[in-house]
Amino acid sequence: MAGQSRQSEGVLSWVDLSRKGQARWMVSYLLRVQSQSKLAGYLVGQEATAEAHYRQAMSGGSGTLESVIQTKIMDDESHKLIESDVPSLKLIERMRWAWQQKKYREKSERQVSFQLPKGVADKVEKIARDRGQSRTYTLEQMVTGAADAFQAGSLSSERKIVSLQKRLERNEAAAQDVSGELSQWIELLQELLIKEVVTCCEYEACPPGAGKIDGDLFDMLLEQRVKDLEKLMPDIALRMSRIRSVKDLFAHCRPGSPKI
Repeated sequence: MAGQSRQSEGVLSWVDLSRKGQARWMVSYLLRVQSQSKLAGYLVGQEATAEAHYRQAMSGGSGTLESVIQTKIMDDESHKLIESDVPSLKLIERMRWAWQQKKYREKSERQVSFQLPKGVADKVEKIARDRGQSRTYTLEQMVTGAADAFQAGSLSSERKIVSLQKRLERNEAAAQDVSGELSQWIELLQELLIKEVVTCCEYEACPPGAGKIDGDLFDMLLEQRVKDLEKLMPDIALRMSRIRSVKDLFAHCRPGSPKI
């Protein structure tokens, strides 16, 4: 019996009938959960639920049922039921947990006072009436629900932003790769263009049978080719750092030749 006694004393250790309102809370809890356990039947008696509610309402929360609870909750019969009846043990454990949660909320909650527009207050009151709950609890649910929805929306937005940032980073990396390949192609085409133009000018500046290139004629032909190419070169191309102007391309095509 010593072990069982310690068990019942343990699950009842939270009961302190000197606490203001604890017995009243117990009555409210038992009427609300309507437990069929032997302990619940012993504490509230064999009264019908309707009668119990009536007596509780008539007593203003400090009448017969509270007195009964205060008398019975810590007596030998309650201890015996808790130790021998599993539903009774579970009931008192649930009550202990609910009371602890209530006290925790009271410590963590902050009293605030504000006015609601009449239209909003009327809506809160109607919802509370339809749900059969207090206006305060209804307003708490509404605010909590709105806050949860806002947080969910914010989290969704944050995830979208992160996803877009990652996509942008991938696109920037891909653009850099493309830019690097494009620059390589531009440099290759520039080299081929220089070789092609210089070869054509050398060929034209070397008359048949002359055996050597006429330097002055070569310079004149090259200068003309540069002017023709400048007319064809798109203006936008000159905005790219890897594309040199036509004059720069052919500035040193021949050792010792003057800049064009």
